[in-house]
Amino acid sequence: MDNQNLCKLLVNTDKDPLNKTLHPDIEDTMDLFGENIRIVPLIDPQEKTVSSKIVVIYSGSEVLDKNTATESLTLLIYVYVPYKTWTIASD
Repeated sequence: MDNQNLCKLLVNTDKDPLNKTLHPDIEDTMDLFGENIRIVPLIDPQEKTVSSKIVVIYSGSEVLDKNTATESLTLLIYVYVPYKTWTIASD
């Protein structure tokens, strides 16, 4: 959420999504939660989307050693992009 470039890539689907003149910094990046960044897989295959989405799914955990306070978490991260409009021309 602190990375403006990642947030801009999720929201802007034009050929220059990181251009500061065209796209100023996103003031409240928390607005992306539930819309562009989701923790449950709520992507409808028929959804007509014009922005990218990241879906993070908890897949499981494993206790490390004998210290029950330490766990290794497994997260599945899916990135959905509108491939018909997502063509970046800039660096």
